Amino acid sequence: MTAALAPAVPADQPAPVTRRHLLVVAGAASLMVFGSSIFLSAGFVNPHIARDFGVGIGQVMLYNSIMMLAGAVSTMVIGPLLLRRLGTRPTVLLAGAGVVLALLGVSVAPGLAVLYALAALLGLAFVLCTSLAATLLINTWFEARRGTMLGIVFSISGLGGVLLGLAMPPIVGAVGWRGAFVVLAGFAVLTVLLPGLLLIRSQPADVGLRPAGALGEEATADQPAVGVPGVPRGRAFRSLQLGALALGMVLYHMVQAIQQHTMPLYAERGVDGVAAGSLVSLMSLCVVGATLAVGAIADRFGIGTALWASALAQTLAMTVLWLAQGYLPLAVGTVLLSMSTAVAGVCLPLIVMLAFGPRDFAAILSPVMGAIPIGLALGTPLWGTIKDATGSYAPALAGAAVVTLVALGCLHWAIRTAPAFRARVERELDQGYTLEDAPADA
Repeated sequence: MTAALAPAVPADQPAPVTRRHLLVVAGAASLMVFGSSIFLSAGFVNPHIARDFGVGIGQVMLYNSIMMLAGAVSTMVIGPLLLRRLGTRPTVLLAGAGVVLALLGVSVAPGLAVLYALAALLGLAFVLCTSLAATLLINTWFEARRGTMLGIVFSISGLGGVLLGLAMPPIVGAVGWRGAFVVLAGFAVLTVLLPGLLLIRSQPADVGLRPAGALGEEATADQPAVGVPGVPRGRAFRSLQLGALALGMVLYHMVQAIQQHTMPLYAERGVDGVAAGSLVSLMSLCVVGATLAVGAIADRFGIGTALWASALAQTLAMTVLWLAQGYLPLAVGTVLLSMSTAVAGVCLPLIVMLAFGPRDFAAILSPVMGAIPIGLALGTPLWGTIKDATGSYAPALAGAAVVTLVALGCLHWAIRTAPAFRARVERELDQGYTLEDAPADA
């Protein structure tokens, strides 16, 4: 039985943000700090792995692609099953333990075969205790100001990149790439397992609370019982809107995979290793402000405006990096790139909620989020292949600007058509959602 609200809040008043709500936000942010650290670490360790194993960088980059593809499988298949059976908090703890074991295994890997196998394990566990868990926690604990809270969580993740850019070069220099993976395993304990134990709770009802901004059941007792509104997942999976979302996210994150190539890109443009590390830290630091801004824009002006701001920043970033030579132009392109990173964490959950409602939100969000690691897995080797074939990242950067605009078109179409689609489905189900309920820019 659910515990009584503490402190008691009248059912006809929106539930306030309590200390427990903020602890969950802190826990979700900690998960994302680790998430950004793992994602950006490849640029620092992969050249050392390739040299140690006596193979090409492309063969080592396959490790990242395997990890991302395994993450897609986990997000689309394993994640929904575990979250339904166990809940968010137990899933975070189980997946976090898997991440720690996989990272320790990589630190003693004797060759590529073992490295690839551990990449699959890391990918299966990684997404469950970082982006997927953080997104579900915020959408479960907050009905009001979701965009702002998602912006806070995913902006704080930039701190992981700042720490990584500053700390990883001396760590690799002191203890080698194998020791660096041991350090990452310890970091996972601090940022995933401990917050999972101390800060995170799966549902507000677990501790006698309501989602922030939600009314109590008594406040709507006189309304017809129509169930949780929204589009059933079976209907959502057959919709063109979901297909457009998935395609747009794949294309967008094929471009975002440039983050796996920042170090060699900076070197190509005349920047040494220390300066390149400072650019990585600059990008991560700018992600903090940029993601907060995108969340605030989404709440104030609508998700469509937030999406356009992010996608146009990515288009400009690709154009500037294409033309850049030297530290200052690269810094400008890096800042623009940081402004484009909020689509996965902030925009996508809000688009899914707009298009399909809360009824099967987690079941629908998981496979759409699976498009993100698919895009990264496809984009990471493609950037390298173009560089190897042409001797430069310039052709890939020019093409990436065009791909970003195509992705924006897919996502924009999904947003524009979502209210009418959801209203039509919910009328059929007598759930009462109308076009008047949609955000102004939808």
